[in-house]
Amino acid sequence: MKPLRIVTSTLVAAFAVAAASAANLTIGLGTDVTALDPHYHNVTPNNNVGAHIFGYLVMRNEKSQLIPGLATEWKAIDATTWEFKLRRGVKFHDGSEMTAEDVKFSIERMKTIAGPNPATIYVRRVDTVTIVDPYTVRITTLGPSPTLANDFIRVFIVSHRAAAGLTPQNANEAFNRGGAGAGAAVGTGPFKFVSWTPRDAFVMERFEQYWRGPSPWQRVTRKEVPNDPARV
Repeated sequence: MKPLRIVTSTLVAAFAVAAASAANLTIGLGTDVTALDPHYHNVTPNNNVGAHIFGYLVMRNEKSQLIPGLATEWKAIDATTWEFKLRRGVKFHDGSEMTAEDVKFSIERMKTIAGPNPATIYVRRVDTVTIVDPYTVRITTLGPSPTLANDFIRVFIVSHRAAAGLTPQNANEAFNRGGAGAGAAVGTGPFKFVSWTPRDAFVMERFEQYWRGPSPWQRVTRKEVPNDPARV
């Protein structure tokens, strides 16, 4: 068994060096995304891509505990009112700063979005969203909602500037078209949307101003390879 351990350790070390020095990453996946609008179609492939391009208001760690995301803290004011404090200095991919206006816009958009499986379930308890100041939002709920923060781990924040004026008829095309300067897919995530060829490849590029620090990968390509042996 000792030689096997030596060989295994050598391979792991070699892989680590290659991964650290490589600029691009290509991943083979069995299923492609269906839409880039993070509120339109709530399915796993879309959410996985959304987590790279957009940002969550609240996040979970490896122990499934709630941790700060785009919101740094939150508290219940009373039985039907929550207050969320937002992270300052967070940049969208177009260089604009994320503020309470983007959070209010995103939550209100989620409440009305139409799609095959929209993300409205995560804001179903929300009645109104009030901007207290540029970095504070107050949310009134439809009755007591002690677990509201748990729902908000699925609240993707989009740019109110990039997505302003979109309708159910043109929103998909606007998000699928691209990001800053091209379409509505402008987020605060670690990667910027570059291109998408349905049933083929989805390409993302590192966002240097990501609030958690830039990714080690310059470019990531998700390739759809439905055939299991071919993908391996």
